[in-house]
Amino acid sequence: MRVHDLKDEEGRVYAFEVGNFMLGRRGVLRIVRRIPSAQLVAFHRRREHFCEFDVHGFRFVVWEPWNDNSRYWIGPQPRSAEAPLGTVRAAFERARLVMGLLFH
Repeated sequence: MRVHDLKDEEGRVYAFEVGNFMLGRRGVLRIVRRIPSAQLVAFHRRREHFCEFDVHGFRFVVWEPWNDNSRYWIGPQPRSAEAPLGTVRAAFERARLVMGLLFH
C-alpha cells in the first residue's frame, strides 16, 4: 500500500489516497481506531463516503469514488490547513509499513 499525497495549487498537502487492494474498508476502520484521540463518527460498508472520524475537533472523511476505485481518499471535511492531517497520514503510513512486512 502506497500513500499518495494530494496537493493544492500552492503545493500544500490537503488530503491523501491509499490503495485499497490489500486494505479494505475494515482495514481503514482498524487504522482509524489506532489514531491517538480519534473518535469514530460513522462507518458504512456500502456507501461512497464510508468512514467519518474526528481528530482534535476536525472531521475527516474516507471515501471511495464511485464505490469501485482502486484508492481511498482521506482528508478533512471541510478542507482546512489547521487539521491534523499529518497525524492521520502517519497512522496510514505506519500501517503501510506493517502490511509491507507481512506481504513481502
